[in-house]
Amino acid sequence: MEANNADKQMFKKQQAQIEELESRVLRLEMLVQRMAFCKITNPVYPYYEFIVTNGLKPSDVEKLDLLFSLLSQKFNKEDVDLRFKKITDYPTDFLYSDKEIEFIDVSRSIRGIIFSDTVTGVGDDDLYTFELINSLFGQRKHMELCAHLMSKAGFKNNWN
Repeated sequence: MEANNADKQMFKKQQAQIEELESRVLRLEMLVQRMAFCKITNPVYPYYEFIVTNGLKPSDVEKLDLLFSLLSQKFNKEDVDLRFKKITDYPTDFLYSDKEIEFIDVSRSIRGIIFSDTVTGVGDDDLYTFELINSLFGQRKHMELCAHLMSKAGFKNNWN
């Protein structure tokens, strides 16, 4: 009986610690988000700024980085790694076709990663895609690919 009480007390103590940690994590998230809005933006790191400002999860950032690596392979006429043909989280079939990369395909993939429930249609999310691609370009990542995507979408190139 005493062992059972001790187990219950230990469980309650662990539950209280978990709740305290959850509270601290939420507080840290809030503070980081506020800091992102009130700090001076470093123009050298616009992609990181985009990640923080939009509150992207590390798993989403990894998926975006992989997507743009695969897009770069295709854009540079390299064979796209077939291991990633099995991705089901977001559309990738266009990566393995003979057709040229289109902004709409990239936009759908980005929406599939970030907004997993809104992969249909095109419209308001194009601005989000543009901001993401622009931030990658500004941080000197996948620059030729980003410029190509912006021109395909009809966005003016305002980059230095």
